[in-house]
Formats: sequence, C-alpha cells, structure tokens
Amino acid sequence: MDLVKQDLDMRFGKNNIPFVSIWMVTYNHEDYIVQAVESIMMQKTNFKYKLFIGEDCSTDKTREICIVLEEKYTDKIELVLQSKNIGPKKNAEKVFKECFESGAKYIAICEGDDYWIDPYKLQKQVDFLEKNKSYSMVCTNVENIDNLGFFKRKRFKFKNSFDIDAKYLIKNNHITTCTVMANSSILQLRTHVTINFADKHMWLTLLENGKCFYLNEITARYRMHDKGFYSGLKEFSKSIKRIEDYKIYRKEFPSIYKTITFQLYKYLLRGIISSLKNRNYKALKHLLKLVFFK
Repeated sequence: MDLVKQDLDMRFGKNNIPFVSIWMVTYNHEDYIVQAVESIMMQKTNFKYKLFIGEDCSTDKTREICIVLEEKYTDKIELVLQSKNIGPKKNAEKVFKECFESGAKYIAICEGDDYWIDPYKLQKQVDFLEKNKSYSMVCTNVENIDNLGFFKRKRFKFKNSFDIDAKYLIKNNHITTCTVMANSSILQLRTHVTINFADKHMWLTLLENGKCFYLNEITARYRMHDKGFYSGLKEFSKSIKRIEDYKIYRKEFPSIYKTITFQLYKYLLRGIISSLKNRNYKALKHLLKLVFFK
C-alpha cells in the first residue's frame, strides 16, 4: 500500500515530486525555444509534470528567453543554467541528473528545437506504461520539418502500432528522441558511458530491461537541420562513429552480439566505399584498424 500511496502522491504533486520529468537541452535556439516550451506547457494531464531545461551559455538570446519562461511557469519549469559552455554531452548529463533526482517515475524527452503537437501526448504515454508494466518505454511517430518550420514529410509510414526489441533497434532507427517516454529507474542505469550517439545506447539499456511500444500516432515535430552534427558528416565519418559505438554495444549487450556485429560490418562496408570514393585513404586505414586491430 505504501508504494501505491507514493504513486498517488507523485501523480497529484504531493511532496513536490513530479510524476513525469521532461528533459530538455538548448543552445542557440532563440527562434525555437518558446515553441518547444509552450508545447510542453499545453499538456493536459491528471498528474504533475516538470520541465528541466539545460541552457549551455548560448551566444544568442536563448538564455534570456528561458528565464522569462521560467518566471511565467514557476511551478512547472526549472532551469539548469551552465556557468560556462560545457558542450552538448555534459549539458545533457547534468539535465538527466536533475530529472533523476526529482524523483519522477517517468522521463520524457524533447530538445529545444523540436516540439510536441498533441496536448495529450504525456497522458497517453503514462496511461500505456501504467497499464503495461513489461514495457520500459514508449515512442510515437513524428512529422519532419525544416529550419523554418515548414512540413517536409511524415517520418514513418507504418499502418499500425508495434513492439520494438533490441535486435529490431540495432537494424532500424525507428525511435525519435522527441517522442520518447521512459522508466526513470531503468534509464539511469547506464548514463555514464562515453559514446558518440547517446540516444541509441539509452534505448538499448531500456530494451534490455523491458519492451518499447511504438504508438503509431503523430505527437511531435522533429526539426531537420542542414548542418547538424550527424547530417553534416561524410559517410566514412558516420561509419567510424557508428563502429566505435557498436564496439561498445557488443561489450555491454552480449545477448545481441551477433546482430550488433552484423550491423557493424554493414557500416564498415559503407565506410570503405565512401572513403574510396572520396580518395580518403587515411579514413580507410582508420576504419580497418578500428574493426580488425583494436
């Protein structure tokens, strides 16, 4: 009964504990941050939620805007203001730490340049996870938009909802970060690992301890940048970073070692073709050493 009472206390905000904490990081998002935050503030729920925003010393007006938003929603927003620019990875870690320490049962994720469009997104996801205890996370479909906010396409064209397991995730990138809600106690199991793409590592940790449900509804808009960290790389550079990560996956998730290795060699092949095409023999040598000699 104590656990039930604790759950109810969290739902209704007793002891100032949110039932859901929302993780957000932002840097130079002055054109997007208001829309991102307001999309969270519009959520209609029967539980308390709180937004934690990590602002990393932007060179534009992002910080000033965040401070105004916190003053507007004093009970729903907590700013994590960095005293100096510490970079996206450390900023993300600090915000996750705040989310975990808030005591929330679940954590939802939305970066400062994306936003939600379904006012019942959080409620739908909490309802599912509360009724289906074998699931550690839930995600949805999104609409892709460009820098100016113009619609590009629906990201996925599935007809139905379905389960995602670790083997499926290794082969298919069908989890969009801004749609995820996850079990907080599971999510924090491996947040310390140094890795190029932390999102997939988090999903694998969650899937090692439960299932993911892909809800085939559009609840958010994902902004596609022309010069993003990943999209701006050559194919051989993408392959190098993926292979580095997949070598870590093989150590941490031995139950799917074969699936990871197969995908690793696919990235190796892509990298070899790209490095030869670009006549970048240094990258080719690095790829081969990375797979066969390290």
